[in-house]
Amino acid sequence: GVLAEIKLMATNPRWLDRQAYAQICGAFVGVVDKSVVTEELLPLMLMMVDDSVPNVRCELAKALAVFQKDLAYAGLKDLRDAVGTLRKDPDTEVCKIAKLLCAFDSEQHSSCGFPSTGLRSPLK
Repeated sequence: GVLAEIKLMATNPRWLDRQAYAQICGAFVGVVDKSVVTEELLPLMLMMVDDSVPNVRCELAKALAVFQKDLAYAGLKDLRDAVGTLRKDPDTEVCKIAKLLCAFDSEQHSSCGFPSTGLRSPLK
């Protein structure tokens, strides 16, 4: 179906498709059922934090800013962790976007007891 086609974009070798995937995920916030977004789309979107193309990570930061403005997602630890990673990105543009647009701070809220999606476990 359509959802399967969209999910294929997240791992497509073409960076423009991966970038578009992040944009689509951001556009789905508040429109598509939270469980569909959280279970089907977020795991692939969060993998983009390690994408080799800075433009993809820039779009990821912009999408994360959309997610954090929606109370249904604002407390998800995995999203905060991704923002924290992007704020330390070696690419200055990615870092700047993550710092300017994303309000939550992974260090500041790490012990607030917000639920985790379980999508990305911390590296030990």
